[in-house]
Amino acid sequence: MLLWIFFEVLVVSIVLLVSQIILQNVFISTVNNSSLVTQSPINLRTDVVKLNQSLDEYRTIQQNFSYLTPSLFAIFNATPTESIALEKISLESKQEQLNISGIAKTREDLLAYQKHLQELPFTKNFELPIKALLDKTDVHFSFSIPLVKDTIF
Repeated sequence: MLLWIFFEVLVVSIVLLVSQIILQNVFISTVNNSSLVTQSPINLRTDVVKLNQSLDEYRTIQQNFSYLTPSLFAIFNATPTESIALEKISLESKQEQLNISGIAKTREDLLAYQKHLQELPFTKNFELPIKALLDKTDVHFSFSIPLVKDTIF
């Protein structure tokens, strides 16, 4: 009889231990799932904040956008291709200036090109470097043209 009681206590203990292990596993999985549920809105909120920041950056870029094609077209039209060969054109938006370099056949061609560029509505008057005026033929030039504020940018 005592043996039978011992056996029953042993079976009940084993059942209780197994049930405890099962309950602990269920508890751990529930905690993990609930923590994922609480982290998900936080991650979503962070993603939305990042997206809004990106949209704000794009909005400011679009507000500062301007069409350069008409201005560049005017510069190219003012350039006589038979007497002026452009090597480089760069637009410095922060300094509001246009840098042009190239080769002119003669000094007179370069002076005529300067006059054409100064007649454009978005350029200010500028002086050619003295070095560019020293050569009579095959004149290498490089100059910066100040631009009228808010006309090209």
